[in-house]
Amino acid sequence: MTPTEFQAQVLPLKHQLYRFARSYVGQATEAEDVVQDVLLKAWTYLQGGGTVHNLEAWCMTLVRNRALDLTRSKGRRYQPLSEQMEVASEEAGPLRQVEGQEMMAAVRACMARLPAQQRAVLHLRDVEGYGYEEIADVLGLKPGHVRVLLHRARKQIQLHLKRIISHGINPT
Repeated sequence: MTPTEFQAQVLPLKHQLYRFARSYVGQATEAEDVVQDVLLKAWTYLQGGGTVHNLEAWCMTLVRNRALDLTRSKGRRYQPLSEQMEVASEEAGPLRQVEGQEMMAAVRACMARLPAQQRAVLHLRDVEGYGYEEIADVLGLKPGHVRVLLHRARKQIQLHLKRIISHGINPT
């Protein structure tokens, strides 16, 4: 792979890779390190004549594995979604902004309690917009299992939010 091909095919993925890494490690600098390591590994592999069927899924898999290695080595747990999920609008009034921020905090808290696979599937599908087949490739699962994990994750968040909205109960 030539440097021009790498720039055209791999570098446009860096923002997606960063968001995915950030959902695992939580810290911006650590997510940047993960992405840099993955880009270096991808460059080395592709420069050496390696071929990849689905470049995007392969890079996302590298990010997941590197981020998991980093979080395990530091003894930390999987982090909730970062600031890219904030939905408080500049146009909304102060009350709406606070409500939006509280709702996002509740969603992040609920996501933090989900099993790791459910969190990863939910992030890839709802934040990154991946299809079921792509998620299956990235996580090494069957597409049917991806659908089940996504359904369970969404159901847990739905139940959690219903409790908060109906009763004002936030079991954190």
